[in-house]
Amino acid sequence: MNFPDIGPILGAPARHKQAFGIRTVSDGEGLTQMRNAFDAYEIARGEGPGTLRTAGVLYGGTSIALAFDDATWRAYRIAEALKLRADAVALDTTYGNPFARGTDASIATLTARGAAFFACNNAVEGFAKSLTAELGLVHDPIARVADRLRAALLPGVTLVPAGVAAINDVQERHYTYIAV
Repeated sequence: MNFPDIGPILGAPARHKQAFGIRTVSDGEGLTQMRNAFDAYEIARGEGPGTLRTAGVLYGGTSIALAFDDATWRAYRIAEALKLRADAVALDTTYGNPFARGTDASIATLTARGAAFFACNNAVEGFAKSLTAELGLVHDPIARVADRLRAALLPGVTLVPAGVAAINDVQERHYTYIAV
């Protein structure tokens, strides 16, 4: 599998740079913190749009679910799978991924404000394995589920081989790391 060089994505100039290492969905807490950071620099500090560049690294745990499209959330019962792992999703999941769009702390809204998102391929594979076991998807081999999850990444989310490597990449480019 080929992975893109994330350097050009991270290289966009900005006065401030923050990387958020997000491990769980936790009702979108990591996305909310990213929104709060944008608001702090752009509005509260009066620096305006474009002064902060953020990167959200979805790795380990359950955070990878934030990156999947609505059809995948419905087809693989992602909300149910998260509850089995004691992860919180209080938002309405009737139509799919409630973190994809429609709120001021969604993947789409944050991407429009200059955020980049990186999805850990290892987390995708681990999530596929858990889905097949926890939801009894015996008709779907793990590799096929993982391929479908990779194909279902939202616009603005870049697949990387390992989230921990992406965290290192952002730190080498002078992003302040914030663990969520």
